[in-house]
Amino acid sequence: MIHRKLLLAIISIILLGLCMFLAYQSGIQSGKVIGIAGIYIILRYIALVGGIILLLAWLFLRRNLSSSFVYIFFTVLDMGVCLSAVILFFLHSANRAWLHDCLLNGLVGVGMIVCMQLGKR
Repeated sequence: MIHRKLLLAIISIILLGLCMFLAYQSGIQSGKVIGIAGIYIILRYIALVGGIILLLAWLFLRRNLSSSFVYIFFTVLDMGVCLSAVILFFLHSANRAWLHDCLLNGLVGVGMIVCMQLGKR
């Protein structure tokens, strides 16, 4: 059951990234690039806040949230934001400050994965 939810979360994140990539490639106009960057920034903050809220809910409420779709989705989303920031940094499309900001998403994602593994025991 958890494998289907994980697969669904990964597919939805890939489709979201593909939509952003296709919107970026459809025209290199400054308005579209700023729009895509704005969506990425908003998505980063939504992933960070949602991940922190779910992580704190798992820690303090001690409910089995780690098998829910929302928990898995935010875990994959946080890790995807971190991975995309690393890729953009190495492609020289992002600066070091942005990479450091997005590494916080990776830290939250790793914390959520650890809690997910602890919840199985």
